[in-house]
Amino acid sequence: MQAYHKIPCRGIYQGIFCPGNFEPGKCMYRMTSGGEPDRMIFPGRGFNKKLLVRPDGAEIMTKGKTGGMPLLMIPGLGGDSECWGGMFPRKLREGGIDPAVYDPRGLGQSSSGSREPSISLYAADAAAVLEDRAPGGAVLGWSMGASVAIGLALYRPDLVTRLILCCGTGDHGMLVRRNPEVFRPILDREAPVAELASVLGSMLLPLDQRGNTSFNRAFLSVIRDSFVRHEEGIRSQQKALAACP
Repeated sequence: MQAYHKIPCRGIYQGIFCPGNFEPGKCMYRMTSGGEPDRMIFPGRGFNKKLLVRPDGAEIMTKGKTGGMPLLMIPGLGGDSECWGGMFPRKLREGGIDPAVYDPRGLGQSSSGSREPSISLYAADAAAVLEDRAPGGAVLGWSMGASVAIGLALYRPDLVTRLILCCGTGDHGMLVRRNPEVFRPILDREAPVAELASVLGSMLLPLDQRGNTSFNRAFLSVIRDSFVRHEEGIRSQQKALAACP
């Protein structure tokens, strides 16, 4: 049994960047007895966890809370339920919106299942989460998650009241052809997954922090470590993206 203790968050702890939370003392790291960060715990977050078992055996970890206006949040490539940080969900709840988040198959605490990866499969997973956690709610999709959100709306229009699409595209092929130097490393399943993490991390660096060497190193380290731990899920998402028209 792993022993844990808690310490106040300070934004960056031992080189580990806390994504989405810049208010010291507003969240807590749960630390292993050896002093290493395990995951972030946000006091009062109020999320309850639930595993959804899909027809192919995949187990999808979901987190949510009822009471306000429901919003399903679908992350981009490599993102899981923790990628939204703490500040964004907290501000949503303060505005009367209850975010429902989840770990896509193969990422976080979700298993991969046996089906061939595709955007339509991820959309079906998202539909199951929406139906269970946020029926009649809005759907927010980020980057690859925007494509999944569109697929969800086409697959189960009865479940979706509103779509919020951030940094997505309706024509993946055109983007790849126009920007091969950007998308080649993202779609290359032979390249080390740490290289993919570095490419994506460089794209996601906040503009006002790009000159901050310590911040950059910590930010990229978090993304790289997550991608390496969940390589199977990352490779599946790459395969699904490569098959997009």
